[in-house]
Amino acid sequence: MNKADAELLERLKADPEAEFRLIVKTAGEPGQYLTHLQALGIEVRRKFKLTRSLAITARADTALQLANETWVEKIEEDQIVRTT
Repeated sequence: MNKADAELLERLKADPEAEFRLIVKTAGEPGQYLTHLQALGIEVRRKFKLTRSLAITARADTALQLANETWVEKIEEDQIVRTT
């Protein structure tokens, strides 16, 4: 499961019921996965077409399930980005 770094995976496993804000990079246009994510109880906060990714809020156990999806290329924690 190389779709997320080891530290994030450990945090997800440590507290399966905790909510995490994540960025999920998808294979192809991200909008095609919205229905599937919502069915899993995942809140999609934003869709980024240029980077083919979605900003989501999900329980840790659900986020771990996403790592097994073939269309998920990468999962990382959503963080504040600053420019200079």
